[in-house]
Amino acid sequence: MLTRTRPINPEAYGAFLKGDYLLYKGIPGIGKSVEFFRQATQLDPSFAEAHAGLAEALCYAGTFGLRPSAETGPEARVAALRALALDESNARAHNALGAVKVGYDWDLAGSQLEFKRALQLNPSHLLSRIWYAESLARLQRYDEALAEADRAL
Repeated sequence: MLTRTRPINPEAYGAFLKGDYLLYKGIPGIGKSVEFFRQATQLDPSFAEAHAGLAEALCYAGTFGLRPSAETGPEARVAALRALALDESNARAHNALGAVKVGYDWDLAGSQLEFKRALQLNPSHLLSRIWYAESLARLQRYDEALAEADRAL
């Protein structure tokens, strides 16, 4: 059930959609997706989903070496926390924060909490399932990691 609504800035939403589209086009689209998500957050600073998208895009940029993770980790954390300050129920922001905890902080226990919260909020969020499975593998919990990867499929 939808419990809250708010007006959406059409330009911000358009930039968000472009960022999302490019993010899932693969490595060549990641850099441009960061730009579109930034644009969306500038056009509408209260657009939680745009902040969460920016956080995920920054995680990808660091993972694939498009920018140093020493830059992308802290930036992704800020974007994810901003999204959560706006909407604590944003699964995508919890997922991105989990990714920061795994890839930048090396806080595997903390990442587990974030991934589980993301999946509690949105059991269908594919990226959360994949990143959670990867974090389980890092903890050498291989059976659980494979089961989570199967759920993702």
